[in-house]
Amino acid sequence: MKIIIQSLVLISLVFTQNYSVGEQVSAFHQNAEFEICYGAEEHGFDGLTPKLSLSEFNGFLNGGIFHVIMIDMSASW
Repeated sequence: MKIIIQSLVLISLVFTQNYSVGEQVSAFHQNAEFEICYGAEEHGFDGLTPKLSLSEFNGFLNGGIFHVIMIDMSASW
């Protein structure tokens, strides 16, 4: 069992997706949808479970409205 867990950890470290400053987010990651849990109504997202994807901010996909986005992801665990 210990070997299986170590193998899974090693595989997960080898196949991680890392972005550096200035890189473009892949189309696959742009199309991933995320639930909005707070402030959806104030920003024009309606529905029972509003969803947001980064492709909504891509001018080539949203009708020509381009945005520059800085993504800061932090974890306290």
